[in-house]
Amino acid sequence: MHGAASGNAHRHSGQARVEPAGPGGFGRHRCGILDPGRLELLRLHHAAIKQCCLPSFTISNTLQVVDDKNDGTMKWVPTTVNLNDHIIIPTIPQNLDSPDKFLEDYISNLSKTSLDYLKPMWDLHLLNLKTSTAEAIGIFRIHHSLGDGTSLMSLLLACTRQISNPNSVPTIPTSKNSGWFSFYNFFGNREGWWWQQWLMAVWMGLWLVWNTLVDVTCFMATALFFDDTETPLKVSARAEVTPRRFAHRTVSLDDMKIIKNAMDMTINDVALGVTQAGLSRYLDRRYGELFRASPIAIL
Repeated sequence: MHGAASGNAHRHSGQARVEPAGPGGFGRHRCGILDPGRLELLRLHHAAIKQCCLPSFTISNTLQVVDDKNDGTMKWVPTTVNLNDHIIIPTIPQNLDSPDKFLEDYISNLSKTSLDYLKPMWDLHLLNLKTSTAEAIGIFRIHHSLGDGTSLMSLLLACTRQISNPNSVPTIPTSKNSGWFSFYNFFGNREGWWWQQWLMAVWMGLWLVWNTLVDVTCFMATALFFDDTETPLKVSARAEVTPRRFAHRTVSLDDMKIIKNAMDMTINDVALGVTQAGLSRYLDRRYGELFRASPIAIL
């Protein structure tokens, strides 16, 4: 009997076919008993995912397989998605002392298991768990080969609708390009002599090239001559087998907007600054003596 290993993709010979799963594959299967109420809830989730997620995220309907006819290269082949294999509604213990701690442990345990290569590599965990910040929790686990952060944010927007028009997806407000690199400022504004406009364009082009060379030089010098400070944030040699822990905090978007407007920056700048400041204060509190003894600053 030829079984599929837990981490290997199955073979593809002209048409998509799935090899029989061995003992390791059966070990990844999940079993559950649904009462009528949970069964009806699952039907609603199925309908929502079929309507919103699957049409917008087409690669979620594909498998990564090995093509024997093309030197064993990997390729994507379409397949039929059985949502029962991807939607997981676990049974939540009653009378939890700390729902937030239970959620943190649940997410941490997910990082210790791998996705099944014999089906599209994503799953959705729905937890009927009331925490300090939410009435229920949805955890979307997806393999990194299916998309990056931008595509996942696009998927999230595609799954939502406008309050004013439930049939329309949300739109992201855009602003006109401003600053030195604005095409309108260089060529749209006809005030002044033409040679002044072209001289400014040439100067800005040279300035862009110079800044690029400086950034590349600094990046190469940092990579060649500097090492990361020995902190818990540095990846160890056994990072693949080290248990992972996910910690999250909920912040007010209104507070971030106040900081954004006061500092004249973007939301991303505020989020990065808050994260960096929080990590720096935490590491200084836990490992301050080590950092003060090291000549390398943490960025």
